[in-house]
Amino acid sequence: MGLFVRKEWRQVNRIKWVLFAFLASDLFTASANAQSCTAATCNAPDCTAPHVLAALPNSSAPATVVVHIPACSAGTAWTTGQSLNYSVPSNVASLTIIGAGSQTITGGGDQTVIIDHTAASSAIVFSIGAGQFLRVSGMTFEADSGSTKTTNGMVGFGGKGTLRVDHVHFKNNGAGSGELFGIVFGSITGVFDHSLWDMVPRGVDNGIRVNNGQTMFGDASGNGNGSWANPTSPGSAGYLFFEDNIYNYSISNDCSGGGRQVFRHNVFNDSSVQTHEMEGDGRGCRATEIYNNTFNGLNGDNINSYTIVGCRMGTCLVWGNVVSLYSNAISLQHDRTNGHPFYNSPNGFGYCGTLGVSPGPSNWDGNIKATTGYPCIDQPGRGRSDMLSGNFPNKCDTTIGCSNFTGSWPHNLMEPIYEWLNQYQVGAGGGWNHAVYNPDISTAGLQIFQANRDFYQYTLSWNGSQFTGTAFNGTVGTGSGLLSARPSTCTAGMGGTYGASPTGSFGVAYWATDTNTLYICTATNTWTAYYTPYTYPHPLVTGSQTSGTPLPPTNLLITVN
Repeated sequence: MGLFVRKEWRQVNRIKWVLFAFLASDLFTASANAQSCTAATCNAPDCTAPHVLAALPNSSAPATVVVHIPACSAGTAWTTGQSLNYSVPSNVASLTIIGAGSQTITGGGDQTVIIDHTAASSAIVFSIGAGQFLRVSGMTFEADSGSTKTTNGMVGFGGKGTLRVDHVHFKNNGAGSGELFGIVFGSITGVFDHSLWDMVPRGVDNGIRVNNGQTMFGDASGNGNGSWANPTSPGSAGYLFFEDNIYNYSISNDCSGGGRQVFRHNVFNDSSVQTHEMEGDGRGCRATEIYNNTFNGLNGDNINSYTIVGCRMGTCLVWGNVVSLYSNAISLQHDRTNGHPFYNSPNGFGYCGTLGVSPGPSNWDGNIKATTGYPCIDQPGRGRSDMLSGNFPNKCDTTIGCSNFTGSWPHNLMEPIYEWLNQYQVGAGGGWNHAVYNPDISTAGLQIFQANRDFYQYTLSWNGSQFTGTAFNGTVGTGSGLLSARPSTCTAGMGGTYGASPTGSFGVAYWATDTNTLYICTATNTWTAYYTPYTYPHPLVTGSQTSGTPLPPTNLLITVN
């Protein structure tokens, strides 16, 4: 079994700089005088940066605007000084920017190709306000050997509105490993759909950084505290959705700053999903749902096909995926035990427990188990917390009154990780080890994660054609079947000060296949409906198509020589 090599960008300070530039900011309005569109439909004469900017609406435009960018399939390079930092005027409620790409081909077919040759933080940054909608469609954004890799991606989307990005091709064409394609920050929700993400084989690209929880629920700190202090609400619209996309190689994403993300109905070819832990003042990824995807791995690739998702922070629901040639479904990670330098006090949360490279304990953790620090703040399997405010070394717990600045357990509710109905290749060459892999089991007996406490696995096993084994009886794990077949008895979670959940204490779970609902045992023999998936396709997909009906991605398996 190889190590899970995480693909991540430790650049929270730069992310916050971009966020506050948006909030403050001359950065996004520096070229405002160049905007000349005042009609409902505007056309750029070509794909050059000045002409694209000139075609965007200004403060005299109507409420709904569509901007067309023509074909430039050979690619148009945007060079230093031509970056587009555009804030949608408040008078424009809905803006669609659409290239010549096909609306029936995943990725659009490379008709309108913009190549990033800028030295800016991002080649393109769009920002939208509360109540505004932005759609970007039919475009290709390419990084080639002449591109300058940036920690904030080729394309950025910031603000408080609603976003749809569809039929777009994000492409690393010779830029080398380490490219970041895009970032979503602030409190944006919406969907990326029918897009193609081409990253480098066995490299360290990240497709998209999901930082959309930074300013959720009115939190102006940019740290994601508001996202952590409010309900998880799985199955709701308050997430960033990724559906019907194709991801080739590397890691499809990163997620921090209280980000909330859903990956569904995608195809991952030697690619995977991750959540990032806290860093500096920024909180980690808040919540993740991964379901009904196809994961085509490469046997023996211990970088990208080690796990379909690395859950390193918050809560995860992982179900109904078809997996081949990956080692594990879920890999539980907890980096506050292994010496990452960005936790050092007084400018970080410190290290969890009294073991490891830089032992704690930290006052931010529950510390009911001295060696492990368990439960650790925001760790996998934890959810809603108290509201934190301020920055280190003056960070405090606002909910309890900021009585001290040396840290206090923020009462993270227990919201375990649930896994069910994932199908995986078995037998010779399958490479399958675990539905949930817990590396801490073999690390000095840390046991930060325990089955049937912090995570619940499906009780049946896939034999290559069907699920077999002992039926779910309500005592351990996660079961499934008709609602009428759900056991009348069930085991709740551990309860108490450190086991409280949003309702009672979360224990075993049961997926009712006829009601499409996950029920959780919240007290002895008491079932509570917890989760029903959000509408699919996303309403922004079905409600804002300009032409044609998008086709689902073709389920192709890639190979590497």
